[in-house]
Amino acid sequence: MSQPFRKAAHKLKRLARNAIADSSWNIYRGDRVVVTRGRDRGQTGVVREVDRERSLVYVTGVNLVKKHARGDGETPGQIVAREAALRYSSVALADPANGHPVRVTRMFLDDGTKVRVSRGRLASGSVIPMPGEAMGRRTVRATGRGPADAASEVAARTSREATGKTFLEVFGGGSSES
Repeated sequence: MSQPFRKAAHKLKRLARNAIADSSWNIYRGDRVVVTRGRDRGQTGVVREVDRERSLVYVTGVNLVKKHARGDGETPGQIVAREAALRYSSVALADPANGHPVRVTRMFLDDGTKVRVSRGRLASGSVIPMPGEAMGRRTVRATGRGPADAASEVAARTSREATGKTFLEVFGGGSSES
């Protein structure tokens, strides 16, 4: 086996081993998190960026490292502090009620909206609101018939009045006896 192929295979294996399923990903850009491991343990901050492929999060004001920035003709070189990536497993969502690091479970409210609820030893059991950036991707789960749903007889009559055919005749290909 050639060395470039071996390196590529090793890289793919490492990515697959560290990958976290999308269904179990609970941290989004804009969430308030608490660092649970490392030299910055206990610090809180807001998630600035999420890298799901490598299971990394960037938190504002946490895990600062010094980088040397090269100067150009007008400005001299300088040392800049910036946030380095943290592993997804090294941070936990902060409980909105008391600020403690908590785990998350998913629940559906009566109106069908999916919410995150804090759980764990120090959790208050309150709903953790989704940040504004992530709300655009959320859909509402159907909970059955609601006040805005039309009865099947009304829908069939409306469809027949508009097109002269029933819903099944238009889309299903079948015929109906009127």
